[in-house]
Amino acid sequence: MKPVYWQMVVPARKYLSLTVVTILTALGLLWSGWLVKLDYLVYDSYLGALQRPASREITIIAIDDRSLAELGRWPWSRAQHAELIERLTDAGARAIALDLILAGADRENRRGDLALARALRRNGSVVLPVIAEQTEIDGLLQEVVPLPILAEEAAQLGHIDIELDEDGKVRRTFLYAGIGAAIRPSLALAMLNAGGFRGELPGGVERGVAATSSSASWVRDRMFLLPFAGPSGAMTTISYADTLNMGTERLRELFGGKYVLIGATASGLGEKYAVSPSFGQRQAMPGVEILANVADALLRGSAIIPLSMPWQVVLTLLLVAPVYIIYRLVGGRVAMPLAVVHLGAVLALSFLLLGGAGIWFPPMTAVLCIAFSYPLWSWRRMHLLFSQLFREKELAEVTLRSIGDGVITVDSSGCIDFMNPSAERLTGWSREEAYGEAAESVIRFVDGEGRGVEAGLEPGSARREEVVTLPDQTRIVTRNGEQRDVHGTVAPIRDSERNVIGRVIAISDVSKLRQAAAQLSYQATHDTLTDLPNRSLLQQHLQRVLARARRTGLGIGVLFVDLDNFKSVNDGLGHAAGDQVLEAVAVRLQASLRGEDLVARQGGDEFVVVLDNIENPRQIGSVARKICTALDRPVVLDGHSYFVTASIGISAYPRDGTTADELIRNADAAMYRAKEKGRGYIQYYSQEMNRQARTRLELERQLRHVHERGELEIHYQPILDLERDTIAGVEALLRWRHPEKGLLLPDRFLEVAEEAGLIAELGRYVIHHVCTQAMKWRSYGLPELRVAINLSPRQLSDPGLVDSIARILKETGINPAKLEFEITESMLISDPEAAVETLQALKSLGVAMAIDDFGTGYSSLSRLKQFPVDSLKIDKSFVHDIQNEDGVNEGIASAVISLAHSLKLKVVAEGVENDTQLRHLRSRGCDEIQGFYLSRPLPAEAMTTMLMAGTGPTSAIGCRSTA
Repeated sequence: MKPVYWQMVVPARKYLSLTVVTILTALGLLWSGWLVKLDYLVYDSYLGALQRPASREITIIAIDDRSLAELGRWPWSRAQHAELIERLTDAGARAIALDLILAGADRENRRGDLALARALRRNGSVVLPVIAEQTEIDGLLQEVVPLPILAEEAAQLGHIDIELDEDGKVRRTFLYAGIGAAIRPSLALAMLNAGGFRGELPGGVERGVAATSSSASWVRDRMFLLPFAGPSGAMTTISYADTLNMGTERLRELFGGKYVLIGATASGLGEKYAVSPSFGQRQAMPGVEILANVADALLRGSAIIPLSMPWQVVLTLLLVAPVYIIYRLVGGRVAMPLAVVHLGAVLALSFLLLGGAGIWFPPMTAVLCIAFSYPLWSWRRMHLLFSQLFREKELAEVTLRSIGDGVITVDSSGCIDFMNPSAERLTGWSREEAYGEAAESVIRFVDGEGRGVEAGLEPGSARREEVVTLPDQTRIVTRNGEQRDVHGTVAPIRDSERNVIGRVIAISDVSKLRQAAAQLSYQATHDTLTDLPNRSLLQQHLQRVLARARRTGLGIGVLFVDLDNFKSVNDGLGHAAGDQVLEAVAVRLQASLRGEDLVARQGGDEFVVVLDNIENPRQIGSVARKICTALDRPVVLDGHSYFVTASIGISAYPRDGTTADELIRNADAAMYRAKEKGRGYIQYYSQEMNRQARTRLELERQLRHVHERGELEIHYQPILDLERDTIAGVEALLRWRHPEKGLLLPDRFLEVAEEAGLIAELGRYVIHHVCTQAMKWRSYGLPELRVAINLSPRQLSDPGLVDSIARILKETGINPAKLEFEITESMLISDPEAAVETLQALKSLGVAMAIDDFGTGYSSLSRLKQFPVDSLKIDKSFVHDIQNEDGVNEGIASAVISLAHSLKLKVVAEGVENDTQLRHLRSRGCDEIQGFYLSRPLPAEAMTTMLMAGTGPTSAIGCRSTA
């Protein structure tokens, strides 16, 4: 969490200017190079700490003062150098760099040049230097190369150019240089090349020609920083004179397989340079030693590569740019230590890059910017803080005058010191009038009964030191005597020593809020349509009357009232008319009850009545009958009378339950039993209903998992074509293989499935399964059979029925003409228009439709021709007694057959159980039959066996099953 004082400071964008200034400063310092000498100091100190021993593969032969004393004054005859090279050749030196300018001929010994040329030729690995100098005539640069006879015999020529930094020290070298084009390798690199060096050059670039230039200037390329192995003399150095005096074995020991550099180290002979680091010495380093350090760095792969300027800029900005954001995040106390840590991190990063990766990152620009960032940030923060405090003081003044809450301050003597406009409106006093008045005369708090509320405003009050929260239902009495609901606190004002110097009162007018809360509370506990208590208030009321009944020993009655056929009113007349009916019912229910009784709307067309203080259980039945009588009267809407009846379930305390939930649930169960009996019934609760409800719930729970457990089965009953005596089709019948109850028929579970909303899913399963089975029979070579499937009322009203059947037809590939759906007569007459629309949609898919159990409903014969059906199925109740002497059932069956044939419909008789029934139906022209006489419903495997037995007259009847 940020410090409290920092939360007052303006957002981070106010520090954007500091960030921009710091970034621009860093860029300016980088491009100007003003801090380069400071970076040199850091570099020198780092390099001194990273000192390493010199390579043993490189040896210097020094033309030192002792050699001059023994061999005479300089220059020596080149024959002398030839002798030295011959001896080094015999000793097996790997390569030799002769750091001597051999541009002119040997004036003292003409044969010396020839001897030296022969020695160079014999060795084959000697490199010679070239230098650049200005001509005396035009001042142009020209390359000074060795005598042609010597240059031809040299393995390679290399430059010995040395660059000094701004402080006069040598830190860097260039692998390539030349006039107009950097084509000459460094003499050290030329020596390594002559000795077969194949290592990678600094920067990881393969060796080759460097950048070119068309000018006559001296061009340098491939710069790197030298990691000197130590001060002057650190490299293995042997005197020129001693080398000439050594024996062959000693020479081989010292120079065999090594890189040898020959150069001047004597005082006054050749140039010497200050190097970095100095390693604590003031002694300058001869050029030959610098070349030896170049060769050493290349051999070890320890050359130091400085970061290019773009990368210096990127890394510096990454280190510097976020510094103010970091300061703001951590706060003032941690900012300074963090700045110190940040500085150390920058220096450590530079050191780690140098020592670990051989990369030099000059850190001083970042260090300087970070070092100055904290003072700048502190100054800016304090400036912003003081500005913010001033603004907040002004804002507080404006806020106090603008807010809706009243704010009043009282001094230590209990007199009014300040009052904002809202407080003026709440008290009826102006600020000028109230100033200096005693607080208790201006501010008076009372409770809901008009008694004073102690707020600790008096100077001697015991609550003067406390923060006092005004109790609920507190009111303030205005100057003119009005009362307003308020909520607020009274808190002490303390000085720096925590002494109470006054009080501040903050109060809000909550009159409208409490009115709104009361309204919301009412709406939360009452039904918006009927204004009756809702479920929530019903529960609360029942809890209260139950508690009272336990004390008094009196009974309670709960009546669950459900309107019969209310849905038909809603559907036929619209929801507005349905609402008017519900309002009328609510009025009649209230009029039927005593004052202490309660009627609540449970939801939809359901109401719950609570009868309190019941001394005799007969009172409950009396009230229920009174309600039925009241509801029997017609409800008049728009001049038309509508009759509404109710089914009522009754539970009583303590017989049928001791909790609110039990009483309501049991009354609900009794109401469902009443509805099963018909309209307008009253039913008392019994334990058997509870058991049946639990059984029903358990059955519903198990139904939800029948697919997963594979408990559903489809049985098939054959349908016989009487004209051909062949099996024309089968009817699919759903069965549930219950793990405990065994094989259940649809009448045991389909109603539960419909109420639980599972019927659509079960229906899709049956249709898909039956179509798949029909295609299996077709694949066995059997003739195409018609398969009939029953549709329930819920399925027929399902908006997705037609689409799901179309999808199944496509997935299974069944011939739609061989798929028949059976619907009951009652499904057609309940909503004929919707039924016709659905049947037509199904017919458009090419499937057949049949009316099942025909003759048991009340459909009009005139309407029958409107339904797009293909066949009628005579209900088995007419077939069962078709042979009776009275001839009634036989006459009905004959009439149905004649009617169907007149409408060009096929007739199927269900429930045929004997030969007599079969003969009667055949004689009356019935088209098809099905029943136990032919076969009981069979599982798919058994049905397959029957079908495979054949479809001729004999086989059809002869395969009757007794299963």
